Amino acid sequence: MEDIIQKLTEKTGSRNLGFQAASGYWKLETDGESLLSVLEVLYRDNVFWCDFLQSITAEHLTGNPEKIQIHYHLESLTKGWKVQVVCAQELKESGELPQFPSIISLWEAAAWHEREAAELFGIHFTGHPDLRKLLLPADWNGFPLRKNYQPDEKYHGLKIRYSAEY
Repeated sequence: MEDIIQKLTEKTGSRNLGFQAASGYWKLETDGESLLSVLEVLYRDNVFWCDFLQSITAEHLTGNPEKIQIHYHLESLTKGWKVQVVCAQELKESGELPQFPSIISLWEAAAWHEREAAELFGIHFTGHPDLRKLLLPADWNGFPLRKNYQPDEKYHGLKIRYSAEY
């Protein structure tokens, strides 16, 4: 398997972060410019063919610089291996909406995953045909999974901020 990952990193310019024993994934890191081409190789090339998109997740990394990092969890059901592709984008301003390419053209199931990440982390997926919210009301303010998220005191007259006083 190590040789297949080596071929992939050479072909795509991604960086091999090794096998993650706890999750069973090979982890690759790439930059925003190469992200779509790395994912296309994983989907289209018969050597790697990842035919199943398990999930797209994200995380808000605070610090200097502040970043949004996105994780694509892919699996080749026919070849029996898993790969996680990670890509981070620096935020110049705290409320900035980072942009990543939509991968619906590769895996149609990405539509729902991208909508969820857009709604909860404020990620814009370029080329996505419908980034309506899935979980929150359409007029909800902010991105609840960002670490600096501060909910409004009230939503349509209902109190939504509570203190943990016991």
